[in-house]
Amino acid sequence: MSVFGATASGFTVYFFDGATGFTTPTWHGYPAVNMGAATPVVRWLLANGFAYDADLRSDPNNDGVNLLTAYALDLDPNLNLSGSLPKPLLAGNQLSLTFHAGRDDVTYAVETSTDLQTWSTAEVTLTTPDGNKFRTASVSAASPRRFLRLTVSVP
Repeated sequence: MSVFGATASGFTVYFFDGATGFTTPTWHGYPAVNMGAATPVVRWLLANGFAYDADLRSDPNNDGVNLLTAYALDLDPNLNLSGSLPKPLLAGNQLSLTFHAGRDDVTYAVETSTDLQTWSTAEVTLTTPDGNKFRTASVSAASPRRFLRLTVSVP
């Protein structure tokens, strides 16, 4: 008797590149899917109960935070994250934003604007990651209107 003899209907075998002994489109009579490379983001998706090929732009629980942002900021995508995003802090004439930047496969950029139309990194000072992988971006807030935004992307 096969170890898979009592599987539920719709059972599918999933495996990563480099796993040996598997075949597609079937393996021992079962549908088989190669998930590609076992990248950190794919492992994170699977660990959090999402499909390996989930759209990182999606917001499965409709809290306003997409999967990519949750991944980049090391947040639990299964929670309501609407109140968990980094918030700018105004102190004296400095506007700053502190955020988790610990994913090597994520590009983090902080931009500033005075009109919410034109964005630039030119005036932004960004610290190196601290021991907990947090960075702080800051900009002079001498202008009465100053904004910061964090963008994240993966290749």
